[in-house]
Amino acid sequence: MIAVPGHDSQVDFDPLVLKCYALPLTPEERQLRLQWCQARSMWNVTDWQNVVFSDESRFVFGTDDNRVRVWRCPARVAQGFLCHFQTLPWPARSPDFYPVEHVWDQLKRQMPSCHSVPDLELAVQDLWTHLTQDNIKCLVNSMPDRVASCIVAGGGPTRY
Repeated sequence: MIAVPGHDSQVDFDPLVLKCYALPLTPEERQLRLQWCQARSMWNVTDWQNVVFSDESRFVFGTDDNRVRVWRCPARVAQGFLCHFQTLPWPARSPDFYPVEHVWDQLKRQMPSCHSVPDLELAVQDLWTHLTQDNIKCLVNSMPDRVASCIVAGGGPTRY
């Protein structure tokens, strides 16, 4: 049982049966997602294989979320590098369009407990080098289906 602050009752809590709830998409977000997908609805697997999927992720070492933070101006650092590439705008709150999210999730599930920054770096590098290209290729090749699924959902959430 968990006591809920501000309530007189208690709530049954089963840690094995937790449901994840996401905030619903606003009509504007749904519209932007739909437009984004419609603009890429004719892209094939080869088109998607030419996209570099990047994202940020955080890894925890120790037992209490002691994160290593490196602060810098990302716009300044990336500006010189990105000027040589065409970047795609990505709709907000659309993790279903980021196959790299699945890669990070896979890495995090396999991550051993690390208690120092060097151990963490070695663990991430080791796991990264052992990612199978077939798995990554499968995720990237799913992009046409992800886009089609969002169009069918009218810009709403998808199973991805």
